[in-house]
Amino acid sequence: MSAVRLVEVNVGAVVGLTASFAQQWFSHFTNNFRSLMTHYEPPANISQWIIALRETTKLENYTRGWKSRAQYAFAVGTLDIAAKVGFYRQFNSGWQNNFGGVDYGFHRKIPTAALAFALASPISVAIEMAKNAFYADKTFPPNLQKGYTSYFRALARIPFEEGPYYLFKNTYPLFGRHFLAPFTYFLTFDWTIDKFSIMWRVSDVPRWLLASIAAAFSVTLASFFAYPLSNATKEMVDLWPKKDGICPYDNNYRKAFHYLWYSDFWNTAFPGLFKNFYWHHAPQWFLTLLLSYKLGVFNYWRVDIMSGPGDNTNEDSFI
Repeated sequence: MSAVRLVEVNVGAVVGLTASFAQQWFSHFTNNFRSLMTHYEPPANISQWIIALRETTKLENYTRGWKSRAQYAFAVGTLDIAAKVGFYRQFNSGWQNNFGGVDYGFHRKIPTAALAFALASPISVAIEMAKNAFYADKTFPPNLQKGYTSYFRALARIPFEEGPYYLFKNTYPLFGRHFLAPFTYFLTFDWTIDKFSIMWRVSDVPRWLLASIAAAFSVTLASFFAYPLSNATKEMVDLWPKKDGICPYDNNYRKAFHYLWYSDFWNTAFPGLFKNFYWHHAPQWFLTLLLSYKLGVFNYWRVDIMSGPGDNTNEDSFI
């Protein structure tokens, strides 16, 4: 393995583990906090907030559930996010480089970014499907349970006991999210941060303030693009009422999205966007972008005939 590829693997793992553990802890804590608040009145002052937050960490569900959350976060960080970051960096280090100039040949990154996330999305889907199977198994009658004792055991057993296809069956919405979302927020951030670079190169505007704005804009845009394909179509098939028990979309996610795409009223594509989707994914995507930017994923690591001056530093303003 070359030094460049080794660096990409290390950066991907660092970014992935940090972002995934932060997202899983945030989701796990907020879910348990909401559960606790269903039995008590909302905190009225700072001292009550401190007590409520402390008591949340003492809940049995919080302490027992974090083990599975941590295992899932480790799998997402080392296999899912790391692959996306590493592939994106590797596939955009050759002829796709824009020679260090803002907006110059940026379209070159589009096909390679699509290839990077097309290769990484099956990994993401398999990891998430194993999590769904692990938690769903606990809801079945005892005689139908597989007896998964941990997320890692479920991930290891399912391909051999159920077959590899089990992790990809009826996963059209998941593939849509795991491909379209990173494709959108990586490319949007890559383009936007170049646009913003002039502001810190010729003025005193803090670079990380602008990077945070660019990251927030990118993940929000990605949420609006990915939600109809991933969540809205799934709810249309799985949850919407069915007349006489017949699904108007033939229980097919693709047909549901086809109907949604040609619908005159797109307001049906975004119900529950922020409550059911945005806060479950956006923090992880936001951290992924900022950490990737900090560790140089969007800068040049190579000096060859295809690369040129420019990583948006002050010196670039005078070249």
